[in-house]
Amino acid sequence: AQNADAAGSLTPVVTSVTGTAPGPGAAATSTGFGAGALAQRFAAHAESASIDVDTVRDVFVASPSWSGSSQAGVIDPDMAPTPEEMIRRYEVTGVIQQGANSGAIINGEFVRRGGLLDGYRLVTVNARSVVLEAGQITVTLEIDP
Repeated sequence: AQNADAAGSLTPVVTSVTGTAPGPGAAATSTGFGAGALAQRFAAHAESASIDVDTVRDVFVASPSWSGSSQAGVIDPDMAPTPEEMIRRYEVTGVIQQGANSGAIINGEFVRRGGLLDGYRLVTVNARSVVLEAGQITVTLEIDP
């Protein structure tokens, strides 16, 4: 059965319900398809495979380097290369200055402003250079003339 609203759109009408819906926090059903059952199966698999779930990356969370968000990723300045290493490793071959879409081509890859590069966040895009920061460390990479 269906009802039509004022705009003429059809919406389904529930005519009967069998069984009862579990309340909040209810245990998984015997079919093993509840959220609790799935979590239990994941935990059992992790244990049987000797997986340390505290150190494994969540594969359903996008890599911080994909988002370009200034809030994405955790920067550990102690793990970042020295400024000298950054200057030696990376070459800026182009920049794009378009507000929120600004970024630079570094070693052939586009890095958006706010994105991460080897532990450094791209914070400024200038006409001939970019500025990267990791904690209190600042590195300026210039386009070679």
